[in-house]
Amino acid sequence: MVKALLTLLMLSGAALAGDWQDLLKAVQKSRSHMPAGNVEVLVVFPPSNKPVKMRKDLPQLNFLPGLVKKNFELDWKDSQVIAGRNTTMYTLTPRNRLSNAWVIWVDDEWQVPVAYQQQDLDGTTLRRVSFQHFTGTLNKLEKPYKQKLGYKSEIEKRVLRAMPGLVPPQPYRVVGIRRAVFQDVPSIEVYLSDGLNVIPVVIAPKGVQEAEGVAVVRLDQQFVWVVAKLPPAELLRIIRHLTDIKPEQIFNPGE
Repeated sequence: MVKALLTLLMLSGAALAGDWQDLLKAVQKSRSHMPAGNVEVLVVFPPSNKPVKMRKDLPQLNFLPGLVKKNFELDWKDSQVIAGRNTTMYTLTPRNRLSNAWVIWVDDEWQVPVAYQQQDLDGTTLRRVSFQHFTGTLNKLEKPYKQKLGYKSEIEKRVLRAMPGLVPPQPYRVVGIRRAVFQDVPSIEVYLSDGLNVIPVVIAPKGVQEAEGVAVVRLDQQFVWVVAKLPPAELLRIIRHLTDIKPEQIFNPGE
């Protein structure tokens, strides 16, 4: 009975623990190894005047394993071809309605991602990145990629204290903070993530216009805006109830 059930799961493409491990190992390996070739990057959201660009490497995924396994269901399908090479297609379906789905294609020989796609729950593609052809083999990167985002409860507590009324949508957590510059003035970026999808919250003395996927509020001398492919009411809810912003409390001394 157990053997029959396992066979059924394998035939249906339902992911087992080993499949998660295979995907996590492939993503981790991609931090230090990259194939040579040409990559097409299609970005539908946020909209831009040039949605398609070419580059020589695959942009790294913001992939936080603990949150991904908690917030997504995994299925797989083999015998998929990307740029003439055999791959396994991993489909990550969110358990929450406010997250986008992802598909990641992992090369069967090299065991690194060679394409990925982000799509909303209607199946509309928001972003697709894929090797179009390969010009060589798998290469070890001279400088391994170090992911900047990661969940730390201390940082999340600090941000929520400094920004009372900030409401990360479920199941998003605070995974990063960064000092930046917007229109020649200092700004702060707070990053929320469910493990794959990233929502930036920007604080600056200058603002932007509301648009599809962009909600804006003003609080005293600061503008706060958030960018994500969410229903307008859900997007605004993230920042609508902000009562104060204490930028000096977001960062520890020296950060």
